[in-house]
Order: sequence, then C-alpha cells, then structure tokens
Amino acid sequence: MHSIFERVVRPGHPLGRDIIGTAESINRTSRDDLVSYVSQHYATPNLVIGVSGGIDAERAAGLIDTHLILPAAADGVPAQDPPGPLTSPNLELFSKDTEQAHICLGTRAVSYLDPDRHTVDLVNTILGEGMSSRLFLEIREKRGLAYDVHSYTSKQADAGYFAVYLGVDPTKAPGAVEAVVAELRRMIAEDVSDTELTKAREFTKGRLRLGLESTNSIPSWLCQQELLMGRIRTVEEVVEILDAITPADIKRVARRILDAPLQMAVIGPFDSDAAFRAAIE
Repeated sequence: MHSIFERVVRPGHPLGRDIIGTAESINRTSRDDLVSYVSQHYATPNLVIGVSGGIDAERAAGLIDTHLILPAAADGVPAQDPPGPLTSPNLELFSKDTEQAHICLGTRAVSYLDPDRHTVDLVNTILGEGMSSRLFLEIREKRGLAYDVHSYTSKQADAGYFAVYLGVDPTKAPGAVEAVVAELRRMIAEDVSDTELTKAREFTKGRLRLGLESTNSIPSWLCQQELLMGRIRTVEEVVEILDAITPADIKRVARRILDAPLQMAVIGPFDSDAAFRAAIE
C-alpha cells in the first residue's frame, strides 16, 4: 500500500521505488555489484558510531580506532536531485478482490532539515496521531467510516510527504475519503485552539522522552542527528522548539503542506477510480 503511494507522490524518481527492488533487478544483481556498493558507501567518511551506557569514553574510542577497519575513501556517488513539483492530483488504483479497502492520500511535505519540521509533526499529531486525533474521532468514532485511520510523515534530506492511511469497508471508501479531505481542508481554514495545540505538544514531548528511555535508543538518537543533520540537539532543545510553536505557526504550516494537489493510492475491489478522483480534484 505505502509503496504504491510513494510511487504516486514521487513519480519517476528513485525515492518512489521499492527499497527491495523488483524481481528483475534482484535477479540481475551479482556478487560483484554488492561488493562494489559496499566498498563505495561503507567508508569511514560516512560512518558515525554511538555508544551509551556505563562506558569509559576514552577506552571506547581507543577500541574503535584499533579494531575498526574500513576504507577511508570518500563516497563518490553524486547526489540525486529532489523530486520535481506536482501540479495536479494523481491517483493509482490497484484493483484486487479484498474484504477491506486500503487507501493512502496525502501531499508533499518537508525534509528533516526544514525549519518547519517540528511544526509539521504537531500538525500530524493533531490530525491523525492517536485516539484523540481529529481523524480518529471524526472518521472512525463519530461516523464509523473506517476500521483504521491515522496520519504520518516521511522525511528525507531534501524531500518529504504527509499521508493519511485508511482501512475501510469498500462500500464506505469514497465517503471516508471525502471526510478525510474535509478534515484536511478544515485544518487549513480554521485556527487550532490553544487547548488542542497543548494536548498535541504534550503528546509529542511525552513520546519523545519515552522513546529515549532504553539504552540502545540513545545512540540511535545521537547518530541519526550527527549523520543526517551534522549537529546534535538535546531533548531539552527539541522541547523548547515545540513549546515555542503557536496556533499561527500551525495554520501557516498546514497551509504550506496541505494546500497542494492531493495524491492517492487505492487497493480494493473497485472497477473504477472515478469516485476517488472526484474526491481529490
């Protein structure tokens, strides 16, 4: 489902391809191809090591320097251009005899280097994270249109997207999509209350802190930031950023990412995509 949506939202771009590849590309991959890839990418300029727990930092660094053997060559692969702009709604239907329809719809969003990335996370929380989110309360609890409804984001160095996933009875699918689109439009048009923003902010802060309670999650937090962003923010710094986000910021960023052509992928027992196209156009 999600791989089809990524193909729709990033048409003709490597970011829209399945990570595993295709049967054809896997079959033609040789051992030499794998060795060449490892030697080209797995080199010390690309390496970040994180260590946490009851360790001696100097001793750990000495062991790493002594025992780590990787080539020192720099990565010579040129960077890909980001996906080009999308100027119209796009939809891909995979017709399949399923009891439940699976739907993803969304828009392009921001990269993990974008200054608005944390505001996007709060927009996502308000719309579709958890059982008190707008989408869950309106689409599932109030209207009974979906078994599962939630939103999520994906961020890369120079690209990203925002998406809503729906698992629905096929007979209710077009209505569920229309209801989701209405909630996205409401997010653009109306101000978020201080109460709703505070709830989303505290949810996000709590999840961040809980996610760093285990020892192995701490080096992951450190390494991802150093490797991908070139600097490390503490939890306190991120909390300070979240606390500074206002309802006006939420509305501005919601307009930035949601006031754009909607993209959609659908899997289910449908002969036509007309009803779904009508909902997003």
